[in-house]
Amino acid sequence: MRILGGLLFAVFVGSQSYAGVVDINTFYMSDVYSTTSDVKTTITAYDASLAIDIGTKKNYYIGLAYGSFVSNAESTATTTYTSTDTGIRLGYLFCKKNCVTTLTYNFITKVKYDDGAGNTPELRGTSLRFDIGYNVWFAENWALTLKFFYYNPTFVESVTSTTLTKISYKRTIMGPAVSLLWNF
Repeated sequence: MRILGGLLFAVFVGSQSYAGVVDINTFYMSDVYSTTSDVKTTITAYDASLAIDIGTKKNYYIGLAYGSFVSNAESTATTTYTSTDTGIRLGYLFCKKNCVTTLTYNFITKVKYDDGAGNTPELRGTSLRFDIGYNVWFAENWALTLKFFYYNPTFVESVTSTTLTKISYKRTIMGPAVSLLWNF
């Protein structure tokens, strides 16, 4: 990770124009499923990236991304899933910069999971996120973006206070998101 950070810093400092992109995304969903008892689920997510423009037309960018997903399912017990993701994002602005698509590979994904019954393992793995959206430019370098995202973490380790277990868990979350984009 230090090598990647150093490489991005060198590219950023060595670039001639110092042009970059800040991309901040947010998502919220709430759902109540009623049967003999209610199950209320909420998902809150955010992520942010700091990137530099690459290419001659300044419509591609690459940078570091950090984000989190928090999911709570409440019924007789509350199940909590809290993830943190760190990775690299590649973005592309097209349609005269009115459209955007990004692909984020999070090489570090950690989840604090609580099943509501006292089991609280930490799950470790990687994740992939894909976004596509439409930019509404409200200033020369600022846009509000309406996006659709697909997020897919894959976990390979479960860690408790005394045990490391190899696992193969996956989760998929997709939905709309709102983003603030600053192209400087």
